[in-house]
Amino acid sequence: MHRTPVFEASRLHFSYGRQKVLDNISLTVEAGNFYAIVGPNGCGKTTLLDIMAGNKTPESGNIRYLGLDIKEYGKRKLAREIALVP
Repeated sequence: MHRTPVFEASRLHFSYGRQKVLDNISLTVEAGNFYAIVGPNGCGKTTLLDIMAGNKTPESGNIRYLGLDIKEYGKRKLAREIALVP
């Protein structure tokens, strides 16, 4: 049985000015599993979550939520589906 991943991120890049924070990040998040994003302060953990929730736009790469590109969701629909509490 094949299940659609909840999130799929591929080849994400993001910078704050000249400071590169995410460089070619890819991951898959499947339902029913627990995940942890671990790293030192300032390494991009919150930025990755903000991109996955649609709060920030990556410089390149894409995010799929339940099989659809998050760009296909309206802001209101995405806000009803995904919540991020930092």
